[in-house]
Amino acid sequence: MFESLAVSLSRTIFCNVIVCNTGYYGGSLVVSPFYDAPKRIGYAIDGGKLFSAQCVQLPVRGLDEAMRERDSKSEPIYKHLPPGFNLGF
Repeated sequence: MFESLAVSLSRTIFCNVIVCNTGYYGGSLVVSPFYDAPKRIGYAIDGGKLFSAQCVQLPVRGLDEAMRERDSKSEPIYKHLPPGFNLGF
């Protein structure tokens, strides 16, 4: 459930989403709004009562450029901006 929610949120608010869940049901996940589906999951671990520590690279600069529409690449790297997306400034 939280995996599909994280993927949906990464598209809806166009950002990296990190879910850390070490509870009874467990599972942690890092999702980025990349255009190619295989690249979207940056890290995933499934299972309850697991402890995990991991360092992952997040595409912060690339997302910022895509939000400000400064990406001049011919092939899309990230999903399209959500309808009505506004940085607020």
